[in-house]
Amino acid sequence: MFFPKVRLMVLLDEKGRELWRRGEGRAWCSSAVEAALKSQRLIIYEDIPTNGGPDTAVRLLLKTVVVIPVEEGGRRFYLYADSGAQERFSEEEIWQLVGMAKYVLWEKEKEKEKEKEKELKEAFVGRSPAAEEVRQRIKKASEGNFPVFIEGETGVGKSIVARLIHELSPRKGKFVVVNCASIPETLFEAEVFGYREGAFTDARKGKPGLVEEAEAGSLFLDEITEIPLSGQAKLLDFVERRRYRRIGETAEREANVRLLSASNRSLEEAIASGKFRQDLYHRLSAYGIKIPPLRQRPEDIEDLIEHYRAFLQGRSLSKEALLYLKTHPLPGNVRQLINVLVTLGIEGKGEVGIDEMRKALPPWEFPSRADTVEKLWREIEKGGDFWDVVWTRFIARDLNRSQVMEFLRHGLLLSGGRWKRLCERMRIGEDYHKFMSLLKKYSLKINL
Repeated sequence: MFFPKVRLMVLLDEKGRELWRRGEGRAWCSSAVEAALKSQRLIIYEDIPTNGGPDTAVRLLLKTVVVIPVEEGGRRFYLYADSGAQERFSEEEIWQLVGMAKYVLWEKEKEKEKEKEKELKEAFVGRSPAAEEVRQRIKKASEGNFPVFIEGETGVGKSIVARLIHELSPRKGKFVVVNCASIPETLFEAEVFGYREGAFTDARKGKPGLVEEAEAGSLFLDEITEIPLSGQAKLLDFVERRRYRRIGETAEREANVRLLSASNRSLEEAIASGKFRQDLYHRLSAYGIKIPPLRQRPEDIEDLIEHYRAFLQGRSLSKEALLYLKTHPLPGNVRQLINVLVTLGIEGKGEVGIDEMRKALPPWEFPSRADTVEKLWREIEKGGDFWDVVWTRFIARDLNRSQVMEFLRHGLLLSGGRWKRLCERMRIGEDYHKFMSLLKKYSLKINL
């Protein structure tokens, strides 16, 4: 899509930075662009004289120069176009140029969305619906300015999600991490909000806090359940008013900071036990992202192995080793998986077998659910069937979804990853299709 009369067409942002160009040469009439940026109005130079006209326009023998302001998506852009030595643009052609500019902006927005999707898939790896749901929520969060709370077990990638939200957002400032668990209670306020010279005994120099460092950017409060109650009160006031004081100062400072937070512990339990303020929780969790553990999305494990393949140093996994890895609960999640791959890459050569995998990743004994899972399987081994031993308890809510999934995962490991063999072991009988349908209905299916 190009106009015969146009020698050069350039799309600029609100600061005059080039976004897109079509046509001949690199030179343009900069004075027209400067005039448009300054006045924020349509600029038209027509019938430019060979003497006394703008220098660049005269040198290039330009007949007409237009710079058109274009509003799109709440932002202002400028379309520069000139006609070389041809006749001048008609009013209708100027409107056609505006349409051209809007089309280019639409195309660029599509390209930006594709780049964002690619970056998300490369940074948060996984083919499962759960992983895609996380990526979509990251994308939505990056488009706003509201507080986001990220929930998930240790090692699932909460800090990666927080950084992605910041990097995909329009915020230009820094991404600053506050490791709440590592800051002593007495130093929390000083670290987060800063202090002035002489504010306390060792304050020989004033120091800006992490809030100030994150100006125009994002402040990520990791492990927020570890913030002392005294610090929570200060933080609540800051979240509500976006104003703070350095220790020792009387004047308030205003902050332009986006708040992101995360925890690997249940905030509901922390609130119930009086260790975390409910009002602060509601302020920080305007939008939530819950990252499921790897044991609930084992189909992502192969993608993660491929993503981190360099750690294996050229080694591959046997089918048995891969099956063992995919049926292991991996309580440390992605972080633990990476550590296993690093160990295997350092300690051996060739294909990784089941024995070497077991050595690098010993069987997990289900610290909180070991007795339940082992007891259920002992009942099965003594002649019980799945319906009486497991399903009736699940329907009665004596067993939760995680416990049933751990039971099935352990059984799959015993059955070589084969569902039909597992069903025989659990005495499912002729109800195989009913069993598989119920697993799907209640989201209990483990995809290996």
